[in-house]
Amino acid sequence: MALELCFFGDVFLMFSRELFFIAGLVSFLIAHVLFVKIVVGRIKEFNFLKVIYSAIPFLMVFSLLIFTLKESLHEMLWPVIIYGLAIATFGTVSLIDFLNTKSKKSLLMLSGAIIFMISDSLLAINKFYNPAHLFEVGVMVTYIIAQYLIFRSMVQKNAQ
Repeated sequence: MALELCFFGDVFLMFSRELFFIAGLVSFLIAHVLFVKIVVGRIKEFNFLKVIYSAIPFLMVFSLLIFTLKESLHEMLWPVIIYGLAIATFGTVSLIDFLNTKSKKSLLMLSGAIIFMISDSLLAINKFYNPAHLFEVGVMVTYIIAQYLIFRSMVQKNAQ
């Protein structure tokens, strides 16, 4: 279902009106909540310190991006903050799972989460800060790689 929501998010983002952007953002937000639920279901042990250490890199990237974009976000500031926190949470739980298991399955998910965050960062920079064709290409390449890695993680056998 999360991958289907990403597909619908892509369809909405094909259109340039703000309503479609918000619909795409909501689709991806729900998808990331489902990704978080999937990864949390894999985690057998939570350690408070590991949660803090795992959150730091994702929150730093998120904070830097918001700081860079805040002047140009206007009414989209809070939707972008909420979405950004969701994807940072996805990255955080993926890192916790990897640190706990060191499995190929968790590495694929972590890699997908990181690359998805890169893709979304490029998308936000392109839309709100510095539109450029190069960013559009980068968004699609990183997005496709991220989706592939997340999918591979979901179908990867646990033993590997």
